[in-house]
Amino acid sequence: MQLNVASLRQLTTLSLFRVFFIFFLWTASAVAQTAPAVALYYGHAIPLKEFRVFDIVVVEPGHGHDPQRQAPGDSQLFAYVSVAEVQPTRPYFRDIPEPWKLARNGDWNSVVIDQT
Repeated sequence: MQLNVASLRQLTTLSLFRVFFIFFLWTASAVAQTAPAVALYYGHAIPLKEFRVFDIVVVEPGHGHDPQRQAPGDSQLFAYVSVAEVQPTRPYFRDIPEPWKLARNGDWNSVVIDQT
């Protein structure tokens, strides 16, 4: 059986199409992975049962959460850290230089800071 030029082109085009299609499927599956489910909790006592459905739980570090003891199920426990505001009740508030304290945020009872 002899292949003419047109048949070779068609075979080459089909092979290239298959390669690109496989590459597309491979990259699409990598991109299509689901984003983690994240919960933000700033209260004192974390309701562990309710948070087991989340991949990541972000908590207020000043409320005494122990990541080793309190991580709900397979969830990861992260601490929230603000770099732009601080509450006057924080133990480190007095250590912040006065020129960094720019304004008061009455909604959150905090002080806006600039660390630049």
